[in-house]
Amino acid sequence: MANNIAGRPWILDTAAPGVIIWPSWMRIAQFSFIGYAAQGNKCVINDRNGQLVWQASGAADLRDQPSFKIGWVQGMIVQQIDGGGKVLVYIE
Repeated sequence: MANNIAGRPWILDTAAPGVIIWPSWMRIAQFSFIGYAAQGNKCVINDRNGQLVWQASGAADLRDQPSFKIGWVQGMIVQQIDGGGKVLVYIE
């Protein structure tokens, strides 16, 4: 599959370390890590400068892992998505 940033929310399912999928400033309401396969599966999102924006680890009961409010971020890089999971990105 491929990342889908055409609709709302964005659906990210493909990690590409070092590849900026959105280069400019954006205001993110929330992330949610969903559909992963096992406890401990991870997702990692960085900004365009390589700084950690958010990461989550899968739970034993495989429930969705939502973030708190994120705010302004300069660019986005999907560093890691494990276990066939997806990251939903809710843009403000």
